[in-house]
Amino acid sequence: MRILIIADHLLTSRVATGGDRVFVELAKRWKTLGAETMVLIPALAVEQCQDEIAPSRIYSIDTIIDRHGLASRYLCFILPAYLIRTIKACALMRSIECDVVYTTGDFFCDVIPAAYYKLRNPEAKWIARIYHVNEFPFKRRSNPFLFSTVSFFLQRFSFIFIKRFADSVFLLNRGVEEQLATLGFLPEQMQVAGAGIRFREIDEIDSQSESVFDACFLARLNPTKGVFDVPLIWERVVKTVEDAKLMIIGSGSQAGVRRLERELKKRGLDDNVSITGFLPDRQVWLTLKSSRVFISPSYEEGWGMSVCEAMACKVPVVAYDLPVYKELFDDAVVAVPSGSIEQFADQIVYLLQDPESGSRRGEYGYTIASRYDWDKIADRDLELIKSLVAEEQV
Repeated sequence: MRILIIADHLLTSRVATGGDRVFVELAKRWKTLGAETMVLIPALAVEQCQDEIAPSRIYSIDTIIDRHGLASRYLCFILPAYLIRTIKACALMRSIECDVVYTTGDFFCDVIPAAYYKLRNPEAKWIARIYHVNEFPFKRRSNPFLFSTVSFFLQRFSFIFIKRFADSVFLLNRGVEEQLATLGFLPEQMQVAGAGIRFREIDEIDSQSESVFDACFLARLNPTKGVFDVPLIWERVVKTVEDAKLMIIGSGSQAGVRRLERELKKRGLDDNVSITGFLPDRQVWLTLKSSRVFISPSYEEGWGMSVCEAMACKVPVVAYDLPVYKELFDDAVVAVPSGSIEQFADQIVYLLQDPESGSRRGEYGYTIASRYDWDKIADRDLELIKSLVAEEQV
């Protein structure tokens, strides 16, 4: 079985964020399970794709915008880059032969080439990944209004093609399934395929004998991840625990990083907070295991990979109360109302001052996280794909 994975939306050479990690972790396991995997990606991500996945074939797309790294630094270049990539990808699709097209997100530069291939090859199967449904711009918190508006309408544009041409839609949780049903997606078209973590690898890493950091934040430095709530939260924590240390792991735009640094400096937190930028997985896991609390003030999540990784490290998690956490992780996450800076800080302080409670939370989270090893998820997802292809052959 030949599976073409389309990840034409990538903006950097590192496939590091949660949603994008899904296709990397699945693809390299599908290969070991006997599937022939091919990948269509921007040229800037070819090296990592080859190193991590080593697919049977890589189709790469290059643009002058990507060569100068403009789309990764300036929002205004993302749309032009995606338009050029879409045109080039459609041209490439004419020469590709596969049994299954798998789109890694609802970006139109992934979706339109897949729909084009499906039109030309009706016997092929198209599986579309959708991670979450963007809220109406007036309701979506944290992101700039213009960015939210463009994202909202482009996602709805992609949904038109996915509803019409995709054979199956793989989702992360039941909440997204319910939202898509209200938008006209058919129940038989949707599958809650979920996601996972490298639980076995995380579990094998020896933790530090003593905690180095009081808390850790791990996510893109993006408004929707609540990163600009962090200075407000940590300012309140430090009022009670004066020497509390926080590690912030993640990359973002230059403007976003500068804004975060200004906010930390404004509140006198230079000595209490460290920003590392991107870190390799093993170093991330070591840092998590060296932390006493994990914080995730994210306003929207399709699944919560970093939260689950922290749980696998036996670290208690404090997060905003998103429905997906309750669905996936039971009561393992200490949840506070979204945007409640005071309650968030209070829960961190409570866990820091009551190590036994934190330890109990950590052990419970570890038990929940053990359900979500990528090996299990990849095998299950591939069986879903095989059954879909088999239906066509009957």
